[in-house]
Amino acid sequence: MPKTLTKLQEQIVAKVLTLHATNYVWLREGEVNSLNSLKAKNLIDQHAYGSIQPRHLTAEVKAVFWRENPRTFKMSNFHGEGWLIFDDKRYICKVYNEVDATRVVEGLKELRISEVDASKEAA
Repeated sequence: MPKTLTKLQEQIVAKVLTLHATNYVWLREGEVNSLNSLKAKNLIDQHAYGSIQPRHLTAEVKAVFWRENPRTFKMSNFHGEGWLIFDDKRYICKVYNEVDATRVVEGLKELRISEVDASKEAA
């Protein structure tokens, strides 16, 4: 099934999800076209222009983002500054090397399996 968000749009949303309330993701050139496309689909608040804050993300774009990505995953950081790691709808950390990012994701997946096994044994 095709994804709702393009790769660039996913990267923008992922980056915004890592920010504190007062920080911005600044957009340039074709990135603004992606923002306008999201606004046209009512996935981003209409008051976002050349930058995006967490408050501009609608509940729908967040739902699409989480639904269309695995439970634990890495995503290339917007503007190419390493990798963002997400687990269970939460931002976990930023890793600068792709190999290390893959190791973190695999480690989180293994941890989840061991936690499930431990809870089964306890029951």
